[in-house]
Amino acid sequence: NYSTAHAYAALWHIHNVAQGWAKDSGPDRAEAARLARTAVDCDPADGFALSIYGHTKSVLYREYDEAKDIFDRALIASPSNAMAWSLSSGVYGYIEDGRAAVERAEYGLRLSPSDAQASFYLMFLGQAHYISGAYDEALIWSRKTAGLNPRLCANLRVLVAAHVGLGQIEEARRVGT
Repeated sequence: NYSTAHAYAALWHIHNVAQGWAKDSGPDRAEAARLARTAVDCDPADGFALSIYGHTKSVLYREYDEAKDIFDRALIASPSNAMAWSLSSGVYGYIEDGRAAVERAEYGLRLSPSDAQASFYLMFLGQAHYISGAYDEALIWSRKTAGLNPRLCANLRVLVAAHVGLGQIEEARRVGT
């Protein structure tokens, strides 16, 4: 009945898909959704559980409107939850609202600059800058992310894309191999 345990278990399945570790992503996607929903059912006012549920809807299912609503609930329940702010940046990036994505990622990082999850916060900020067309800023934040977590696939994608956006094709190839 502990929502946080279910939310972290869902996050593991999200990582399993996002990192490319799942041979068949379907079961992990379904389990992430089940666990995230269970976390919210255990505690409907848990900002962390809601943020993982919103992230599941966004990154695994591309249900962006529903994800935005869930993130709104997470931030009402826990307005200073750095994870909720940072993960919500992703959904705004996916719908190409770069300004909102950058603002949310920056705010999440300001709330918890030394968080154990800082590599994710930095990655979302790099992604938000990339979506906004600020490739130089995307490169800065993606390099910082790589310094904390060099094998985070989502960040490596942003890092390669930022190099390409800046015309640094050879550097993009080096990172991509």
